[in-house]
Amino acid sequence: MSDLEEPKSGVSRRTVTKAMAWSVPAIALAVPAPAYAASPPCVPIITFGPTSCKCPGQSTGDPWTYYLTFCASVGPDCEVEPGASLSITQVNSKTGGPGGTPLGTPDGNPYPIVVPIGGCNNTEFRFTSTNSANFLLITFEYQGSSTVFEIASPPDCTNCADR
Repeated sequence: MSDLEEPKSGVSRRTVTKAMAWSVPAIALAVPAPAYAASPPCVPIITFGPTSCKCPGQSTGDPWTYYLTFCASVGPDCEVEPGASLSITQVNSKTGGPGGTPLGTPDGNPYPIVVPIGGCNNTEFRFTSTNSANFLLITFEYQGSSTVFEIASPPDCTNCADR
């Protein structure tokens, strides 16, 4: 400002613009908060029981076979009714396309496999395959919704010939 100009009184356009720039993000962030505050859906996490394993293709006795027990849990912020469970409706290897390739079962179709939330099922299921996939896709039903859960394949079995 030069010595010849008199200072202007009031609020400048620049000050108003700065104030608006700071207030807009605050308003935008505050709007979704009530919707997010509602409890999010609790989607169970599938894990394999401690005896789960796979016999890879180079195994003797039972190649490309998975021996699986299933466990299910939810996050600490999720409320679960006592006795709640999920139902596994399909197990696929993550090969052969977006939906994967269904694993076969030599003893018939065990579906649905019921797994208690906060625990494991007590049955080891034998699934056959045509490969040793690194990941499996587990489809399950929980509280009326169907979910596909991707999980790393279990470790190799210690002795596939004796299973």
